[in-house]
Parts: sequence; C-alpha cells; structure tokens
Amino acid sequence: MEEPGRPTSRVDVTTSRVGGAVVVTVAGEVDGLTTPHLKQALDDVLLDPPATLVLDCTPIAFLASEGMSCLIWAHRSGQGTDAVRIVAAGHVLRNLERLGLTTELAVYPTVTAALRQPGQRPGG
Repeated sequence: MEEPGRPTSRVDVTTSRVGGAVVVTVAGEVDGLTTPHLKQALDDVLLDPPATLVLDCTPIAFLASEGMSCLIWAHRSGQGTDAVRIVAAGHVLRNLERLGLTTELAVYPTVTAALRQPGQRPGG
C-alpha cells in the first residue's frame, strides 16, 4: 500500500545527449521494484542505439542483484553501439568487482572519462 506523500518510485533515471553519446544517469535505489523503470529507459535509448551509451551509476544509493542484472543486460543489448560504458564508484564499484563484472563490463570512474576514451576500456 502506498503511503501518502511518499514517492511511487525510489529511482530516478535521466537521459541526456553529449555529442554522439547518450548518458543515462541512475539515482536512488535499484531493486526488484524499480529495475523495470530503468530497463524501460534503456530499452527506449537502445531503440536507436547511440555511438556510445554511458550509464552513470554513481548516484545509486542501493543496487540489488536485479539492478546488476540490468547493467549486464544493457551491456549485452548494446552490442550495436561502439560501447556501453558503466560509470561506478563506491559501493557500486565494489559490488561489481566482487562479482568479477569489471572484466566483462567497461567500467569508468567518471562520466568525463567514459566520454573521453572512445573505443577503449580504462587502462587500454
């Protein structure tokens, strides 16, 4: 049951264009209830794939396994793009590292770094 005055979604997904790239910024809690909202936003972007898709996960307060699965899905779905890049720090980065996902996903420390290095992974 929804509480009065409480937001219906605990996740905020915004999309912006930077040159030929699309930056999707995800803030809040990404769990089983909110992941469909994120996936729909990514579906919309991937209908007409940009040269580069940057997922800024730095504002995420909580990332459940469903959210991590969505990141992997985006990476795999975006194969038509030059690159799908994940921007992560703090607890999100630690969770990706613990699961060994930093070897599969292109992970960058900042949006600026992800946009600056076309076609390369960090350290590549």
